[in-house]
Amino acid sequence: MGRAVTRNPEEFQQPLGEHLTELRKRLLRTLFAFAVTTALSLTLSAKLLEFLLRPVATTFFYGPAEAFSAHLRVAVLIGLPLGWPVLMYQLYAFARPGLYPSERRALALILPVGSLMFGLGLVFGYAVMVPTVLVWLRRFVVPGVTPAISVTLYTRFVVNSILPFGFAFQLPLAVGVLSRLGVVTPRSLARSRRWVLLAILIAAALLTPPDVVSQLTMTLPMVVLYELSILVARLMRLRTARSG
Repeated sequence: MGRAVTRNPEEFQQPLGEHLTELRKRLLRTLFAFAVTTALSLTLSAKLLEFLLRPVATTFFYGPAEAFSAHLRVAVLIGLPLGWPVLMYQLYAFARPGLYPSERRALALILPVGSLMFGLGLVFGYAVMVPTVLVWLRRFVVPGVTPAISVTLYTRFVVNSILPFGFAFQLPLAVGVLSRLGVVTPRSLARSRRWVLLAILIAAALLTPPDVVSQLTMTLPMVVLYELSILVARLMRLRTARSG
């Protein structure tokens, strides 16, 4: 059994209402940061949209606002990783009063790691998920039929294929933090494998395009990330035991 973790008394100095007010303030700051980075990213959306459209020969838009909506989706794809460090910092600042100095230092060190993992998830989604699914879907094109690909539908497909991996790659980091705080243990994570696998399958069905290849392309990395999370939790437990 690991040692019991007692929280910092500062954590209880504020009533619940003040905690909720503080949380709302930090969430609003994060939303504002994402809005600013997305707005600024509109200046770069044309180049990135041109890059994302390379795998398809020709795309069309069928409405006056369709081209703008494609640029807006691409701007969100740029703005989220740019604003992610703000979210990580706001979470850290909210949790900081209830942490020990050693926990504060550890949490501060993983802030850049979270941003890096989010970016790596986006790169994985674009480099692996998108081309794999496109190659598989092209097998169903009937000879003699020329596909007319909507720029809106294609950018929606790309964004929906990439973004989930940015969030999924946060899993080892989140488990590491929870393990350091004593919320989860390696044993509890290992015992929950079957339920986590079920949750991953459901999430893959909801977050990816409706085809088997897309779902498997997301499910397999998620399973690997969960196993990596168990390893991270074990390392955290060993470190806690040595320091305690």
